[in-house]
Amino acid sequence: MSKFDEASKLLEASMKIRKSQAQVNQGELAESSIQLGYLSFMKGEYVKALVFYKDAEAILLTEYGEDHQKIRFLYLKLGNVYLKLGDCATATTYFSKSLEIYSKLVQEEKFVDFTFLFNFLNANLTICETFVVFP
Repeated sequence: MSKFDEASKLLEASMKIRKSQAQVNQGELAESSIQLGYLSFMKGEYVKALVFYKDAEAILLTEYGEDHQKIRFLYLKLGNVYLKLGDCATATTYFSKSLEIYSKLVQEEKFVDFTFLFNFLNANLTICETFVVFP
């Protein structure tokens, strides 16, 4: 059993415990989903990662709304999953959503470094362009 498999098993057990508690902390539940998504992504299990990230997205949108830093980071992760699945259009949509949130946070002075995201998006969109097949 690989270290990723061991970590996944422990996180899944942790998630079961969290779900069984009388007062479920939704933020912690979302974080567990994100971590499980990351482990799945690292193992190359992109569809499984997508399921975990989408679960986290539903929780985070309910807890924090659309313009929160946690949503922004999650949209980058979702963009990467769709990129690995070969769905550049959806990947671009999530990268763009992340950029929109980032721009709002910068304008509200909640976040100041715009360079990182610009470089990240530029690199990923270039990768998408490489995979686009024109008839």
